[in-house]
Amino acid sequence: MVLGTGEVLRASVVIDARGEVPVSVPLGWQTFLGQEFEFDADHGVTTPTIMDATVAQENGYRFIYVLPFTRRRLLVEDTCYADQPQVDVVAARAAIARYADACRWPARTVVREEIGSLPLPLGGSIESFWPDAQPRIGMRAGLFHPTTGYSLLDAVATA
Repeated sequence: MVLGTGEVLRASVVIDARGEVPVSVPLGWQTFLGQEFEFDADHGVTTPTIMDATVAQENGYRFIYVLPFTRRRLLVEDTCYADQPQVDVVAARAAIARYADACRWPARTVVREEIGSLPLPLGGSIESFWPDAQPRIGMRAGLFHPTTGYSLLDAVATA
């Protein structure tokens, strides 16, 4: 198998799980910026909020999710379904700050931030993921959730 860098892998079997999508497949993107907060007092959130779409719908379909880790730690993430993979970091941080203020959470410190962009195939054919007999798993094999683009569970099940 030849990698994009030109490096050649030699083995009895190489399973391609790089996650790239064929160029013929149209893509949207799930972009996100999450901030893990530590609060000076209990935040009061006892259950996760998976998708709060009551936030302003700017530059695509947006939602916030909230995952309580402890009584004083939360992960708050701004997620957007967008046409481009770039994350508008300034806008996402502002959206999270507005959300936190609206929730009237106590004083907080950002202890960690995560930023990412996941491809969302919007069409094409399954055959485009399999141009040859190279074994594949995950996104590279066309095995992904059609709404989220998540491929880990399918990759684990395949393995």
